[in-house]
Amino acid sequence: MEIKIDPSEEYFRDVFAILKNLKYQQLRNRKNQASYTIHLYPPEKRMVDKQVIFQNIETEGVVSWDHENGAYGATGGQQGKPGFTASWILELELKEPKFSELYKKYKIAFGESGSECVVIHDDGEIELYLEGSSYHHKFGVNTHSFNLLHYLAEYPGQLKTFKKIEDDLGYSSRQARDAATYLTNELGYKGTSFLLTDNGFKLLCAVKMA
Repeated sequence: MEIKIDPSEEYFRDVFAILKNLKYQQLRNRKNQASYTIHLYPPEKRMVDKQVIFQNIETEGVVSWDHENGAYGATGGQQGKPGFTASWILELELKEPKFSELYKKYKIAFGESGSECVVIHDDGEIELYLEGSSYHHKFGVNTHSFNLLHYLAEYPGQLKTFKKIEDDLGYSSRQARDAATYLTNELGYKGTSFLLTDNGFKLLCAVKMA
């Protein structure tokens, strides 16, 4: 029987936190491998909960690791001294499509189905994480594309009309469209979950400034 995810329960919040950590590593590394540190001694009082989580998601075919190397299938070896900060680093393999299916299920249950992220760096580097893929490009900090994205990032989820963009940035509707086109082309993103175009532009994903 399928387990109902209850966001009010601590166990499911822990599972979702772990899944988000693994998803972030998957996107950053661009491969289905991730490491996870699990503390076996105090002060990590909920170690047993994490052990159960990993055993459960392994049973579901979501992750796998080498059980012959250390306690709880840890392959990274023991660190620290018992009673202080000892831990194991789990070198996990994420099993697709099971991992993405479970991650999506938790995102929906927690109301974060639109929680994918665009990371904007001060030096012009843009990182886009959407639909299980990652996109990167470094723009000039004075380009229309970077300035438009930075401007929209100040108002996530809000539609900025072409008139408002022209008033605030001085870009005509044609210049704004060209800037948005160049932005998505250079990032290599062809989907529809990044920018909404409707008499203006709106960011459809979460924003992080770095």
